[in-house]
Amino acid sequence: MERVIAQRVLKMSFLVAFVGWIMIWIMLPTKTYKNIWTPYLDNKLNSSYFADQVLVSHLSSLFESRYHLPDMRILMGKTKGTNLLLFTFPVMFIAAFGCIYLHLKKNSEKPKLSPRYELVFINISKTDDLILHGVLKMNMHGTACMHRDGKCVRLGGFWKRPAVVMAPLGVVSAIELVFGVMFITLLIWSLSNYLYVSFGQLHNHDGAKVWQAKFRSVSLRLGYVGNICWAFLFFPVTRGSSILPLVGLTSESSIKYHIWLGHISSVLFVAHT
Repeated sequence: MERVIAQRVLKMSFLVAFVGWIMIWIMLPTKTYKNIWTPYLDNKLNSSYFADQVLVSHLSSLFESRYHLPDMRILMGKTKGTNLLLFTFPVMFIAAFGCIYLHLKKNSEKPKLSPRYELVFINISKTDDLILHGVLKMNMHGTACMHRDGKCVRLGGFWKRPAVVMAPLGVVSAIELVFGVMFITLLIWSLSNYLYVSFGQLHNHDGAKVWQAKFRSVSLRLGYVGNICWAFLFFPVTRGSSILPLVGLTSESSIKYHIWLGHISSVLFVAHT
């Protein structure tokens, strides 16, 4: 019982840490994060454990004067320690305590019994007919299924069915398609907010025209958006990863997502250069 409670507490902690990590990426390109969150976090998280703040602030001022980047402080300066904590600690926390969770889960698992019902996937076109003639039961594996004519239809199977089969994506299930759309939406959101904030603070340096300043700003912000792809790209996909089993993935199945992220980041950084 204690192990079950510990597993639930760890799972909830992982969920809170991951949702908070995603929220940081969502808020990062906004004015709220830059004008309100950043000064507050700098004052609370400013520490010499992360970097020599005097040296880093000097380098930040040098880059701002040399390359005319008014928001270079997001990447350097006092926010260096803040970024290290906000963007690396949640993932490190999940990876470290994920080992403990998987150990507890492995020791608490009971031997699997033979199933009482045979799992057979059938296509049902009418939901009313399923409700009228089907009976919801539970097999001995704990899998909920709807029985009809002696056959078992696993609930939630729609999300795992192939939704798109095309090159170069391959076979994409419905749930993969949904999460893919959400990720692309995050990239578009970040780029649009970065451009909205930067276009409002354009400075005409060295006699450059407005379109040249905008072009330089767009190229810089494409690199910022590419960092989001890298954040997910560097999740470990090895067989011994403690993060993949937490979301039901294996090393082999996650390679597909790793390739997709690599292609997207390559496109963004080529456009950035």
